[in-house]
Parts: sequence; structure tokens; C-alpha cells
Amino acid sequence: MKENKNQQSLDKLLSQWNRYFSKNSNDEKTQIVLKEKICFYGGTFNPWHDGHRTCIELFHKWDENNNFSLIVIPDKSPWKTKSIPNSPWEQYTQVQENIPGELVYPGFLAKDGPNPTVDWLEIFHQQNSDKQLSFLMGFDNFSQIHRWKRFEDFIKLLDKLFVVDRQNKESIKNQQIKALKRISPSLEIIFLGPNPYEKLSSTALRN
Repeated sequence: MKENKNQQSLDKLLSQWNRYFSKNSNDEKTQIVLKEKICFYGGTFNPWHDGHRTCIELFHKWDENNNFSLIVIPDKSPWKTKSIPNSPWEQYTQVQENIPGELVYPGFLAKDGPNPTVDWLEIFHQQNSDKQLSFLMGFDNFSQIHRWKRFEDFIKLLDKLFVVDRQNKESIKNQQIKALKRISPSLEIIFLGPNPYEKLSSTALRN
């Protein structure tokens, strides 16, 4: 009974996002209004911790005039196949309760199989070609971005890439900046500074 109620709540919430994330949707009815500039923050967030929260705080500090819609995207990771997530509704509420007032998209939590970022970002771009897209990530992901599926296409979709310190290595930082600029010369890469919780890990907390 509880599972059915949770699924109904999730379905109702997802219907508000269809206009933006579903390539087959022409529905203009939505309670969610996004700004012209959008920044995505993706991760497993299982469990959510202070390191995640600080990334969002650093982004908002940079975006002091509130020009962006920040969308948090809880998702599965192809590099963390051994993690056992909570139910989709439990994981969504865990994230949303920790960041009240932030936009959290739960549409990928129940998805089976791989869900490469470039695939859903392309759909979002097709549905919202008037939006400027950016992405927020930690330095650990920034240093490994060349491992992402079709990472060059992913980079070309972005106007800005925001990076929060996480055990940075200057040589890798400079190498990645040069590589990404070759792919997309107009890409603006913005380093938001140190995260005092950079050593926190969801994997370690689960274990």
C-alpha cells in the first residue's frame, strides 16, 4: 500500500517535469518554471552528505544574482555498480529534504540500465533549445570526464562547466582545461574553490 502511494506521488511529480525532459511531450502545463540559464548537478547522492550541500552553496555564492535555475539530478553511476540504492521515492525525498527550495528531478531513479548524461542532456536540449546549459561537478569527475560516454558531445552542449575542488592536482587541472577547450573553445570553465568536506564519500558512508 505504501509503495503504491509512493509511486503515485512520484508519477505526479514527474508529470510536472514532462515538458522539459520527455522528447514525446508537448504538454505546456507545468508548475515548474525554469530560467533561461540552467545548471545541472548530477550524482548518486546515496546518501546525501555535507560535501554535496557545499557544492550547491558554492554555486549559489557564485550566482549571487540568481540568474540560474539549478537542477539536482539523482541518478545511478556506471562506476558504482555495487551500490544498492534506496527505493526511488526514498532516494528522492532524502535529497529533497536536505535541500529544501532546490529543484530535484527524480525521473532517473527508477530507470533500469545505464543512463549516460549525454543522452538525457541531448533530449533536454532538443526540448529546450532556448536555454543555456551548464553543469556542476567535483574535481574528481572533472579529472575523469574523458571516460564519460561521448564526452565530446556532452561538452559541446554546455555553455559553462562549474568545478568544485576535491583533492585537486594542478597538472591534471591544466591538462583537462586544454583538452576541453580544444573540443569547445567557447566553453567557460569556472572553478568555485575549496570544499571543506572534499574527503567525504557516499560510498564510504554506505560501508
